[in-house]
Amino acid sequence: PPLPLPTPLLLSSSYRETEEAEQGRMGFLSKGATLPWDKAVEYRAYIKEHGIEQFLNLLKNFKDREDDPFLWGDEIEYLVVVFDEDSKTVKLNMRANDVLVQLARLEEENPDDPDLVCLWRPEYGRFMIESTPGTPYCGLACLDSVERNMRLRRTAIRDVLRPNELAVTHTHFPLMGVGDFVSDPNCSPGGPIANSLFTPDEIINPHHRFGTLTRNIRTRRGSNVAINYPLFMDTNTKPIDYTPLFPGVPPEEIPALPNHVYADSMAFGMGMNCLQCTFQAYSIDDARQLYDTLIPFAPIGLALSAGTPMLRGYLTDWDVRWNVISDAVDDRTEGERGLRDLAPGEKRISKSRYASVSNYIDDNCFRSPMSSSLDSVGGSVDMHDYNDLENVPINEEVYKQLLKGDVDPLLANHIAHLFVRDPLVIYEGGIELDDETRSDHFENIQSTNWQTVRWKPPPPPPNKHDIGWRVEYRPLESQFTDFESAAFVEFIVLAVLVMRDSDLNLYMPISKVDENMARAHKRDAVLEQKFWFRTNIHDNADAVLEELTINEIVNGSDNFEGMLPLINKWLDSQEDEFGVKPLVAEYLALISGRADGTLMTNAKWQRQFIASHPAYKHDSIVPQEVIYDMFKRVDQIEKGLVEEPLLFGKLYRLLDVESARQHSC
Repeated sequence: PPLPLPTPLLLSSSYRETEEAEQGRMGFLSKGATLPWDKAVEYRAYIKEHGIEQFLNLLKNFKDREDDPFLWGDEIEYLVVVFDEDSKTVKLNMRANDVLVQLARLEEENPDDPDLVCLWRPEYGRFMIESTPGTPYCGLACLDSVERNMRLRRTAIRDVLRPNELAVTHTHFPLMGVGDFVSDPNCSPGGPIANSLFTPDEIINPHHRFGTLTRNIRTRRGSNVAINYPLFMDTNTKPIDYTPLFPGVPPEEIPALPNHVYADSMAFGMGMNCLQCTFQAYSIDDARQLYDTLIPFAPIGLALSAGTPMLRGYLTDWDVRWNVISDAVDDRTEGERGLRDLAPGEKRISKSRYASVSNYIDDNCFRSPMSSSLDSVGGSVDMHDYNDLENVPINEEVYKQLLKGDVDPLLANHIAHLFVRDPLVIYEGGIELDDETRSDHFENIQSTNWQTVRWKPPPPPPNKHDIGWRVEYRPLESQFTDFESAAFVEFIVLAVLVMRDSDLNLYMPISKVDENMARAHKRDAVLEQKFWFRTNIHDNADAVLEELTINEIVNGSDNFEGMLPLINKWLDSQEDEFGVKPLVAEYLALISGRADGTLMTNAKWQRQFIASHPAYKHDSIVPQEVIYDMFKRVDQIEKGLVEEPLLFGKLYRLLDVESARQHSC
């Protein structure tokens, strides 16, 4: 269909949906008090029942919506840090909310302006800022706008920061939980919200939602969350003794595992940054197919973008953030985790609510010998060997409610699986809502199932911004520079365009996708691990799977054509009216180099920087001095003041801000 002038597309994924879509401005987080867990449990069944009614109303209103333009956009998150030149320290800056108010002023004054360059949103941490383009992108011409817009966003933040402050796109702050790691000297661990040994409550965004989410996860679980990342064993590394942190606790009951880096609060996970892409599909069926297509590609993007080699001041043996966040929001009880007998009403749940996807959902998928039949009371989908996980529990009452509402079994199974989770944040006065015009209860559960890929319905009527069916691709790690971020976004966008236009069939068993997710965490997985991948991507026969390196998947081999050759072949078939192909070639060269190892991932670069620093004692403990120097070095690299061939070869160049301001898609 002809492409209209882009209208604001809801690109932001974190926590909130309906109100942001309808208000389109900073005042999108619900006002009013939130319920503590002992009060919230009284409304669990009501929220779930009406959440499904709201979903059924969305289907009724939008299931026949078709021919939407293919739109897409990115979401970038920033950590705001503050440097002390005298003491040579860098700390998390608690001033992000003040900065956010200044950034959002233009948006608040002109909420319906189609020329807004970028949008700003708060995040979980008081030191975090989230940003998206002001409007979505469309067509090949917009490939020239992605890095420019990212550059403008970074510049906008810098313009309102103080001289000793900096907004960085590192995935994480390596010293979180180590000493006085925040700018406010009056903060100390042990507050009533997170009850953490390492992080103060003051680092949590002061809006009720975030504190309630933290406390209710911990309360529902019955204990603090427990994050354990394997410790990197360097030449002088000694075991970490956790017994002083747990006086009187028997060793077998200490939540910290031997030879692991332990953390105990939601802030360690939700205080991390990421890079996400959102796509608007043509229709509901197109969105379901796109969702399925991106699922096998999630571990590949995660490993390729690796940027998280540290946790709580230690080098770990994993390179990515995903399982930190998964454990940081794991609200499952001991019974649900299989550690004790089930209590009445409980089910075994094999994954945290922040996890990889457990089911494909496209009922028109490539399934020659497959069946998508479900029994009359729900259960697992029999789709040959693709939806093959053994423990994917569903909410049977929700499943029946969906079938009664004429939802097909495959989609009903997906939604019913999401709804085994409980609503975590319920607002006083926000319980009895109009299910025809609100989707708060549906989003309460949908948006707190943080999976690698998310399928998203349109907002309810009046849907002021005319938003369609969308899919989020969520695994990518944040990158140091806008050049890298743009390269990863455009790689995923072009991969999606090729997958759709060429009808590529990437279906493989979900169990193999989960194996790939585990492998993607390993140190230098991009070079040292092999990943299950379908090689017969041009036919609908049973999947032929091989274990391939990231290089083989991305750049190709004798047995597999490779995603970049497919992309380049597709690009060759497209007219280049706006002259974007040379720029795209630079981005794809970066991706190719990261895949074949000629260019380092952010994670590997950090490891080599630390290993070569004179203050590092090769004991896996990363001193403040090293982190200070590393953050300074990355800032110099990003600003183009020094070259870093290990990351970029000769590819990196800094966009001129003024030309970026004058350019529009």
